Amino acid sequence: MSLRKKAILMICVGFAAALVMTFGISQTILMKRFAALERENTTQNTQRVVSALYKDFSSIDITFNQQAFDSGAFAWVQDGQDIHLEINMDGPSFVVMNTNFIAFVTASGQPLMGMGYDLQTVEPIPLPVGFLEELRRSENPLSAPPQGDSTCVTGILVLPETALLVQSFPVDVDTIYGHIQGRTVFARFLDDTEVGRLSEQTHLSLALYRWNDSEMPTDFMEAKDGLSDEAPVVTQTLSGDTVAGYGLLGDVYGNPAMIMRADMPRDIYHQGQQTVYWLIALLTAVFAVFALAVIILMNRVILSRLLGLSKGVDSVRETGDLTERVAVQGKDEVSRLGEAVNGMLASLEMSQRQLAEREAEKQALLNAIPDLMFRVSRDGTILDARAVDEDNLTRTQVRSTDGKPYQESLQYKVLSAEVVCQGLPLVKQALQTRETQTFEIQVPLNGDTAFYEARVAASLENEALVMVRDVTERKRAERRLEYASNHDALSGLYNRAYFEGEFARIVRDGGPFPLSVVMVDVDGMKAVNDNQGHDAGDALLRRTASVLAATFRARDVVSRIGGDEFAVLLPGADSSGAEKALARVRDNLFVHNSKYRGTNLSLSVGVATGEEGCQLADLMREADDRMYQEKQAKKAAAKGASGQLVR
Repeated sequence: MSLRKKAILMICVGFAAALVMTFGISQTILMKRFAALERENTTQNTQRVVSALYKDFSSIDITFNQQAFDSGAFAWVQDGQDIHLEINMDGPSFVVMNTNFIAFVTASGQPLMGMGYDLQTVEPIPLPVGFLEELRRSENPLSAPPQGDSTCVTGILVLPETALLVQSFPVDVDTIYGHIQGRTVFARFLDDTEVGRLSEQTHLSLALYRWNDSEMPTDFMEAKDGLSDEAPVVTQTLSGDTVAGYGLLGDVYGNPAMIMRADMPRDIYHQGQQTVYWLIALLTAVFAVFALAVIILMNRVILSRLLGLSKGVDSVRETGDLTERVAVQGKDEVSRLGEAVNGMLASLEMSQRQLAEREAEKQALLNAIPDLMFRVSRDGTILDARAVDEDNLTRTQVRSTDGKPYQESLQYKVLSAEVVCQGLPLVKQALQTRETQTFEIQVPLNGDTAFYEARVAASLENEALVMVRDVTERKRAERRLEYASNHDALSGLYNRAYFEGEFARIVRDGGPFPLSVVMVDVDGMKAVNDNQGHDAGDALLRRTASVLAATFRARDVVSRIGGDEFAVLLPGADSSGAEKALARVRDNLFVHNSKYRGTNLSLSVGVATGEEGCQLADLMREADDRMYQEKQAKKAAAKGASGQLVR
């Protein structure tokens, strides 16, 4: 790359770095402010939703006095020695008030009176048992006797079977039967229908979960940790386009009862991003104009003169004439550079002859530093110092530099034959081309395999040096690294990268097809991690790996692809073979659990089969859907067996 191009590149990189820094600063300052505005807006909207929930129900605003009873909706009657409240309301009246239940509690401890209607069918329904039990509790503010200027009480009542939005009105009237004190309680189901009605009213997507619901979504669990009386609303980003506010709903006792989530689009945040992008675009245009001006000035003042020096040096290189000199103009740094180049050419001219004389001697020494060294002749004879002629018989005498014969060393006995066998062709090539040659040697040594790297360099006309380096540890490290890159450290199975690579290889090789993909998920993994700790969860994953490794064929690719998810690639397996594989998984799982005294291992599995041309993502998605269906079926069976209503 020319100096001009490098200078232009440096200027562009500098301006680009300035833009990146500007973008980072704007992101840090401006986007942080927009994020704060988004949180404030989300908090206000969430508070508006919570207020709307109570406000609509509080609009009943009934004043219980003698006129309310004279209207006929409520009437006092005497039966024997007792006085009872008679509620004369029909289904449409409940619909108008948008309430499901009305109950009356007297301060004198008379039996509870009340009635209820299903607003969808306008049919009478009984008061929930849990509702009646709560009203009988002495500490319940809904049924507490009115005292002084008692006002109505509005709140949430969480029952085992349902949740109710309740409002209690004090009753303190004189009747023909005497002075009556008590409370009338209105209640409405706080269910999906109520949430849907509130969602339409507020134009927001809403979701509601009980505070102690163990199966609430993950985002609710995270929001729950931040909710309190001091912070009744928290916000959380769900995605790039959605932000959610989580509001704490307390029950009539002042305890946390439910969490309501309101989803909202991230309009404020996106507007902030657009503002930042426009700012960066404007700065980019300004920087581009400024950079162009700097490049033009630099080219005129500096680069053109440097280009002249470069052409002079190229001329010397092309001609090889070190007596030639470059032109020097001016008295600045560029001219001093030209003078330095001319001085360098003079020095090179003086040392050229010396370098040529020593080049052959240094060439052999600079090739490599060996662990072992053999001098080998062109015909393959191993030499150390010289060959001697004794009794008219030519025989090779090999010695080491310390006087100990090489034949007595273990390395020589093992390596000499391999050096001659593998190295002789390379010795001849090195003597012919005068270029260094390399080869590897793999030999058994002390019950193990040793690896050596050999370099062949020509030394004399008919002799070469074979320099051997022990690279056993490096080879072993490479193999360990290769194993670690393809396997999951915890389970010992293949990892996701190897799994996807094997599928790509099968597709590239054209088979074998059909092939199947099995997806496996460990049931109850989160509960084990939460209740027993992550060590127990890791043990569960290793047990899963043991069951899967014992189930599938040697050519099947059994992998842990992440978390508690496993995947198996079955080359050449059609749908029938895949189903048999699933049956083996279940059989081996049963045997494993029967022998294991700890927590039973439960797996949900799904399989998908594809033909030539199939996509791995499609197969994994199909198998994952079937696995999820099996998991849901297990949960449904467990719920049915317990007989409990789980939200």
